[in-house]
Amino acid sequence: MNNFWNDLKTTKSNPISVLAPMYDVTDVAFRQLIATLPKTQQPDVLFTEFANADSYANPVGKINTLKYLLKTNEQKPVVAQIWGVTPANYHNLAKDIVQMGFDGIDINMGCPQKNEMKIGACAALINNQNLASQIIQATLDGAANKIPVSVKTRTGVKKVDTANWISFLDQFNISTVTLHGRTAAQLSKVPADWEQVKLARTLLNSSKVLIGNGDIENAEHGTILCSETGANGYMIGRGIFKNPFAFQSPTTLPTKLELVQLGIKHVQLFKQFYANGNNGGKNYQIMKKFFKVYANTFEGASELRSKLMETNTEDEALNILNTELLK
Repeated sequence: MNNFWNDLKTTKSNPISVLAPMYDVTDVAFRQLIATLPKTQQPDVLFTEFANADSYANPVGKINTLKYLLKTNEQKPVVAQIWGVTPANYHNLAKDIVQMGFDGIDINMGCPQKNEMKIGACAALINNQNLASQIIQATLDGAANKIPVSVKTRTGVKKVDTANWISFLDQFNISTVTLHGRTAAQLSKVPADWEQVKLARTLLNSSKVLIGNGDIENAEHGTILCSETGANGYMIGRGIFKNPFAFQSPTTLPTKLELVQLGIKHVQLFKQFYANGNNGGKNYQIMKKFFKVYANTFEGASELRSKLMETNTEDEALNILNTELLK
């Protein structure tokens, strides 16, 4: 098996950096934007959005699910994250993900959203080891030792249960565990507990890669936390909204020119991949969550952001951003 996680673990002198999977954020357009940055500003690993294995098993649902599994050749290594409650569906999707050319598969056992947990998926699996066991094994069987399987999870559901849960996960032939230092119930309301990441490192077999997650704003911060906890790497999620160059070390703040140019490139990519129903289509309104990234920290950013928030098409946004470049 070509296990890129182990390759990174053994060849990198600094921690592995990972862009977190985020719904309607880490789609193919945003990942392509990140993949076009200079290597010094890119994470080592990219994750897709969440793809529902149970929807994929339905002929109609499969069409919609495939848009979450789009990728390009420039996006490497890229991990497909999947979720659901039916082991057989995990198995079948895992087989197809191998054929799609992904570098790894990640099982979402950490999302704390109520709708997902209500059906027993994502973080709810922490309290259902029987089903979790079946899902992990079905995914491993589907991957057939061709690409690595990993799990992204939390410290517990309502209470911290790191020791029991991580020990359970360690039984399986998964390559990597990403641990978010909060319970599902805590959401993001309290600071992430990296002592739990440190505990997890003592429980996981040394052959497994441990990625820490929670409240990391940039590469320097992630590197410090990895040094303190023994984690092999760190994952940045919301930090990318504060600084699209968060993975650069030492971290620098982008200039107005760089931000506006990034905004233009992102809108162009979103239009390329999704406009006019391409690849299943995505609503343009999704782009608006990114305008706080590209219209930020410089004089006149607030006014620019207000204009962008009033747009209804990619072309309208591109016109405003290109005009801003001329100022």
